[in-house]
Amino acid sequence: MNKIAVFVAAGSGMGADAAKKLFKDGYKIAIMSSSGKGEKLGKKLKGIGFTGSNTNKKDLKKFFELVIKKYGRIDVLVNSAGHGPKGDILKISDEEWHKSMEIYFLNVVRAARLVTPIMKKQKKGSIINISTYAIFEPEKSFPTSGIIRSGLAAFTKIYSDEYAKFGIRMNNILPGFINSLDPKKEFIKRVPLKRIGKVNEVSSVISLLASEDGGYITGQNIRVDGGITRSVWEMIKKNITLLGKKFNLPISCLTAYSASVAKILDGYVDIILIGDSLGSTLYGMSNTQGVTLEMMKLHGKAVVDNAKKSMTMIDMPYKTYKNKSDALKNAKKLIQYTNANLIKIEINVKKLNIVEHLSKKNINVVAHIGVTPQSYSDFKKIKILGRIEKERNNLVKLALNAENAGAKAILLECITEKTAKEITSVTKLPTIGIGASKHCDGQVLVFDDLINLNSNNKTPKFVKKYIDFNKISRRAVRNFDHDVKKGKFPNRKNTY
Repeated sequence: MNKIAVFVAAGSGMGADAAKKLFKDGYKIAIMSSSGKGEKLGKKLKGIGFTGSNTNKKDLKKFFELVIKKYGRIDVLVNSAGHGPKGDILKISDEEWHKSMEIYFLNVVRAARLVTPIMKKQKKGSIINISTYAIFEPEKSFPTSGIIRSGLAAFTKIYSDEYAKFGIRMNNILPGFINSLDPKKEFIKRVPLKRIGKVNEVSSVISLLASEDGGYITGQNIRVDGGITRSVWEMIKKNITLLGKKFNLPISCLTAYSASVAKILDGYVDIILIGDSLGSTLYGMSNTQGVTLEMMKLHGKAVVDNAKKSMTMIDMPYKTYKNKSDALKNAKKLIQYTNANLIKIEINVKKLNIVEHLSKKNINVVAHIGVTPQSYSDFKKIKILGRIEKERNNLVKLALNAENAGAKAILLECITEKTAKEITSVTKLPTIGIGASKHCDGQVLVFDDLINLNSNNKTPKFVKKYIDFNKISRRAVRNFDHDVKKGKFPNRKNTY
């Protein structure tokens, strides 16, 4: 018995080529299109040809009734569409948006309403929607298509979940730039394969999804785009969890070294870091190598005691974790005195055994990789890492090994965007970046840099100054000095 494949809005382009492909596969074909081309093609393929619009309920109903009357069943439905309005998204009128909904979304919904009872009765069927790669990577050149069809992606998943028990599958094909149109040269340059796709390449995927070989595929958005889509890991959303807490939004982290700053940050950032950066910010050291365990204990306790809502993380200072024995002894001292939730250590390949040892002793370790400031006596010699492939590969490998060793999170410092993106994508652990681009699961900054406390400091490129506290405080100091000298302070309000 021949299987029946029905095509809606397939008078030309990808839909028409798919009809020809399935005809060669042995299907009987029925095609509807508004141009009349579908009617001619359907008859040419020795099947049904029908002229009608997929935005017209009566046309669709009549077409499906015609198919059932002649063939008695529908095994495959392929939904294609015409082209919706384009232009500036704010200049597209309400009427044009509604038209786009009709073209790109309701065409599938209406066809699904008609074919689902038929496929339920058969206990089998495959629905394939020709969509666009732009649903996951919006393209301003055809905004209505990408925006409306994003909704189609959600509809497809919900539909496939609901009707899988009846043997009905629904999937979307996401073509990139295909030779059914004539894409601009600048578009082709963006495609990693450096060419436009061929309609038969799309048709082959449709053929697979229609066949028994594609019988275990449902609810999917399948790209046929030459690699143009970049947002791989945004589609597969990473589950960001730290110490049992799930984060649906990027993790925020700032440093604090005192009770007063801890109170300011508490509850407003996810993590407060008691960093060994206090060596330079508080004590005026030229690097962090002079910071002691006793300093970290005292500052750590002041911060943790005043952090009631935010998680706390504390740095292990320089030379306190040279070996497994020292690391465990000093980590216990630091945690027992401060009650910090996490400790952070700067690591390389040789320090992985320390991460593993501490983790096995139930100490929550954050592995700091990339630029590790404790390794530098002169911060001017710090260079961005990951620019060459060997560095990038080594950092990715180090991150994965830290995960396997039991680390709870990874801090990435001063590495290239590409490297940070790759590490974040391959590890299940949260990544927190400082100078490591937006492609991390969280961001950390030194609070003093954030408020520009020290105007003499030349801050790195990755720092954003949110207020100029140095300027504000200098003005306050000048005003105080002026009031004292003029006898305006203290006044009666300030006197007992």
